[in-house]
Amino acid sequence: MIDALLEWKDRLLGRGDASITVPVFDGALKSNNLLEEAATFATLGSPEDLATDGRSLFVADGGTVLRYEPGVAPSPAQAGGSPTASIVYSGAPAVTALACLRDGGLALALDGRELRIVGGPHDGRRWDAVGGSRMNAVNATGVFLARFTPRSIRAAEREQPCRQSRQDEA
Repeated sequence: MIDALLEWKDRLLGRGDASITVPVFDGALKSNNLLEEAATFATLGSPEDLATDGRSLFVADGGTVLRYEPGVAPSPAQAGGSPTASIVYSGAPAVTALACLRDGGLALALDGRELRIVGGPHDGRRWDAVGGSRMNAVNATGVFLARFTPRSIRAAEREQPCRQSRQDEA
């Protein structure tokens, strides 16, 4: 009887023969050291986000957005071993997120409180509120690949209200 109680306790607490352990970094769980072993591409002060338009790499570094062209690699002669980059945007608030737009511009989140378009046909457009609510902590941006008009947005809202889509995500 005591053996049965001890076995039940082991199963309940996951001890003894009932324990399930996985050896650290064994088989499929082996560590992937590609990032640790890769050469340093650039040394930046406060990198925040990366984006690409399929040709160039854009990096948000503090209040600056840098553009790295393809095939550019650091040379030993360069200070810090960083490749040459062109400055796409430079301003006072920190860039907390960025995304490349189809038409060649960039969508930048500035200090988490403003969304601004830089370059392209919508250059200079900005938002600091959505639906009457001020932005507080924008730390990611994305781009819709489809074209939306106010009419198509209203139709989509009728088909699936925002409240319902939030419930679907939960």
